[in-house]
Amino acid sequence: MAFEYLQRIPTAQEILAEYPLPEHLARIKASRDAEIRAALERKTDKFLLILGPCSADREDAVCDYIGRLSRLQETVSDRLILIPRIYTNKPAYSNSVLCSLVRW
Repeated sequence: MAFEYLQRIPTAQEILAEYPLPEHLARIKASRDAEIRAALERKTDKFLLILGPCSADREDAVCDYIGRLSRLQETVSDRLILIPRIYTNKPAYSNSVLCSLVRW
């Protein structure tokens, strides 16, 4: 399948350079990435859960869900790693088949 680009899409490195992560958040991300990597490599007994909803269209509902999920993560952090998977502004399903790459 061929695509015609209407405009150039920035690379991940360009986006990171334009919107740098504050140092304290970068440390949290690095720690979280290491924890997830350890679970994927079976170097920990923690179980990795990737949780939906499949899509969300209201910012307030997404923020509420993430807040509740964050509080739950604190209570189960000794045995579970919770990762939210949320698509925002995803088009409504129609007769055509829409599949996310994560499901493949």
